[in-house]
Amino acid sequence: QDNSDRALPRCTNAFLQEFSENGGVKFVLWHTSSATGSWGDLWRAVEQGKQDSNHMDSFVSLLTLGYNVIFLPQSLNQLQDNERQDEEGHAAAIVRLKILEGLDLSDLDTAENVEQSKSRITFTWRDEESYLKALDLFSYVENRLVPDIAFQLGPFNATRNYWKQVDILLLLQREDDSESSIVEFYDSVVRSYLAEAPYGPTLDFRIVDWKDRLDIFNSDSSVFDTTSIELLSLGRVVITDRSCAAVLAYLSGLPFVYLEIPSNQQLANPFSVALSESPLCRNETAGLWSRAASLKEAVQQAAELLSTYPIP
Repeated sequence: QDNSDRALPRCTNAFLQEFSENGGVKFVLWHTSSATGSWGDLWRAVEQGKQDSNHMDSFVSLLTLGYNVIFLPQSLNQLQDNERQDEEGHAAAIVRLKILEGLDLSDLDTAENVEQSKSRITFTWRDEESYLKALDLFSYVENRLVPDIAFQLGPFNATRNYWKQVDILLLLQREDDSESSIVEFYDSVVRSYLAEAPYGPTLDFRIVDWKDRLDIFNSDSSVFDTTSIELLSLGRVVITDRSCAAVLAYLSGLPFVYLEIPSNQQLANPFSVALSESPLCRNETAGLWSRAASLKEAVQQAAELLSTYPIP
């Protein structure tokens, strides 16, 4: 966006050329625009024709027009281990071709060409696994380990709507938001877990995902806005398996439990990187947050937080 807070035109070659000729800055922050912030998701979408080619082509255009490009922090891949190797090799091959085209180079095998590439392109990674792999896959660009950019959004003030508030808000990913059976299944499971937790039977809860905020708050916004914080604020404690929800809860000072399960390392690793430099930030007791390896453990930890601390 420009300084008047208006959305700029689409990032087409013509727009980039005009922006460059009018004295625009010569470095740019670039993102995959993948919903999950995973490179693998972007390459698969392009291959399947689901991603606007302008987005990929803009990377080449930026290099051609003399921009230095910094990729915003993201993860390399979210596929399971047995699928990752081919996907990551495919992504590396695409990136290499784009860099050769954008820098007008014939190869990236000489020290001179690698130095030119590194001086123009920086990839940043939000989890250590991606960073370590990138050092090998993309050895011809600068690679840095950087906290998830979402941590730059806050801090926020929690917006309490006490008349709608529940003890535990579970913001969980749903593959199909229209399938009420998924919510009913979670509802039954959570009730059984609460029956075993301290004061659990007296606690109420609600199960939502991001799209539910549209109906709850009569919003038509498809992007992050104040209703995202309002949705999280509906719970005295939040349980989530979504990275962005965990980050927003943290930035809003809301007590939360996040699911650090093997299939969701995209959530666990970025959090570890972001909090690694500060003992205070890592202090789960002081911050009223915790991590869990299963939904049952998360529910029990949320109930324990509510029984231990005077959470409004």
